[in-house]
Amino acid sequence: MALSKAESEYLYKNSIERMRLKLWTTLLLAAISPVFAQWNPNPAVNSPVATGIADDLQAITGPSGRTYVAMFQPTSSGYSPRLQILNDLGSPRLGPNGMQFNSTTSMGTSTVTWDMRLDANEHVYLGFTGTGNTDAVVHRLDSMGNHVWSTTGIALGQGYDVKLLPLSGGDLMVGWFDANGGGAKLRKIGAAGSFAWSAAVTISSPTGSGQVNVGEMMEYSNGDVLVIYYVRSGFGPSGLPYAQRFTSSGTAVWLQPKALTSGWYVYSFLRFPLVQRGDTAYFGMSAAQGSDLQAKVQRINPLGGLPWGLNGVDVSTLNNQYERSLTMGLAPDDFMLYVAAEVTPLSQGQMGTVLQKIHAKTGATPWGSAGRMLFNPSAKDQIPRGDLGFIDSKPVVLYSDGFNNGGTPVRLLAAFLDTAGAILDTVPMGISATSKGRVHLSGTGGFNATAVWTEDRGSGSLAFAHRINRTPCPGVSAGAGWTSVLDTARIWFTGAGADSLYWTLGDGSSASSLPGDTLQHAYGANGSYTAWVYAYRTCGSVDSTSVNVVISGIGMGNQQNRSLVISPNPSRGTLLLRGGDVGHALLVNAQGQAVAQIRKWTAGEAWVLPEGVASGIYSVVGDQLRTLVVVQR
Repeated sequence: MALSKAESEYLYKNSIERMRLKLWTTLLLAAISPVFAQWNPNPAVNSPVATGIADDLQAITGPSGRTYVAMFQPTSSGYSPRLQILNDLGSPRLGPNGMQFNSTTSMGTSTVTWDMRLDANEHVYLGFTGTGNTDAVVHRLDSMGNHVWSTTGIALGQGYDVKLLPLSGGDLMVGWFDANGGGAKLRKIGAAGSFAWSAAVTISSPTGSGQVNVGEMMEYSNGDVLVIYYVRSGFGPSGLPYAQRFTSSGTAVWLQPKALTSGWYVYSFLRFPLVQRGDTAYFGMSAAQGSDLQAKVQRINPLGGLPWGLNGVDVSTLNNQYERSLTMGLAPDDFMLYVAAEVTPLSQGQMGTVLQKIHAKTGATPWGSAGRMLFNPSAKDQIPRGDLGFIDSKPVVLYSDGFNNGGTPVRLLAAFLDTAGAILDTVPMGISATSKGRVHLSGTGGFNATAVWTEDRGSGSLAFAHRINRTPCPGVSAGAGWTSVLDTARIWFTGAGADSLYWTLGDGSSASSLPGDTLQHAYGANGSYTAWVYAYRTCGSVDSTSVNVVISGIGMGNQQNRSLVISPNPSRGTLLLRGGDVGHALLVNAQGQAVAQIRKWTAGEAWVLPEGVASGIYSVVGDQLRTLVVVQR
């Protein structure tokens, strides 16, 4: 009985999947070999960043595909600041342990908040505090790791909490907190490495009291800079967020800074997402009022207006939960903000992830004011880690799975979402049975997602990286042509993009072939036969079409009317003949070599092929017999 189209496709897919499994096993073994010189696809192995222990780490992947990783590695006398660059293939460019980019600033046995930024030319900016003497310095290196400025860096004086903003003209805006009680400072460094302002600008508290810390910064189209800063009432980390616009020469533009909340505090030493759309800024914050913890997004217009109200838009308005750390990104369509926030019940015993989608112009939330739960709070503690990215205009959330207490195993996975917030796919990135720290989704560019983190696999806390490529499988188009003489049809592929083909020939028989092959098939009776071709790409695309093959020459010549069919096809090594006897048949490989033969092959007799016949596509040629068979050992 002839197979249906659906049955034929199912059988062929199963055979292809078995072949793919063998290929994947081969590739996996190659991937974990010592000579592997590109991104390791095994999420349990990953790609090493450096050989030395990394106690602190930041990472950014640039448009070129290179990944820049800055680390602080412990030494006998303190810490060594180091830079590593992984090229687009994942190979370290600065040696197995990176390069020490500063050897003059005194480092103690601890680090404090520091910053790393990348400009449009993929120059790396690094600002940190030498904890041996509180000297704050800034370095600039090119995309190959060469110092652009002095190898000793640009000295800011004694200070903490250095923040950086590369400017479009090659300059750099720097903010920091004066360690000698001078308050929050802002100063521009010219592209050549000298100060563009004669002195630093002090950012004063709008309330006349309290300590000020510089937070996030953004450049306007005319060269002005937006500065988000926090006013702390005492020595604690909580502060009220404010915004001020400064000219390129350091003059405040707005008469009064803009309060971004009405009494909601943020943790001033954390980094918060600041997303830019033209000259409009969107500031995401984890804010607290008393014991209430909520994630909010505030819009800041170029002239300082706050069209979304005193406290912005809530990520979720559910009263039975708290929202804590968040990540945010503007979709490539330029109209929708996507937010992922850590969510916990009021007891704060378990964690999950809530999503929100916000219209960038109106502040509307098409998913409703409660948002959408990506992962319900549970003991798995599935929470977002690192920045939010986009691939094919759809959100990508890197998240951890497992209670991360520093000792229990934690997995890192990438969730690929659709624009409705539903999970399209979840792909492992780091699944070795250890805890994970300093996690960064360092970038999503093109169809690549790259993550960097630290973990201890028995040799100390080392840095690892992993890249997922999500390039869509190209399409394939099916087509077929035919001609016939007497009882025999010649059928060939006329489509495009296929790696392999599967045919059902309309009389109960089937065959597999390559796109360049021509099938020859003898039919048992005149008539019209519907032949189907299924065209496959190895990566998964499939297309099919049918063609009507007309046989009208049987009985017109001296050829005996016979219908010879070989089964099963594909075969595990045994062939059965149906429809008649054959005096002599050969099994011929793709090179035209006869690899097996049988004489006096009678109908129903099993031809057991020799063990040496490998898997592949063969022709069976004999008396009034010519057809293709697939052997799958």
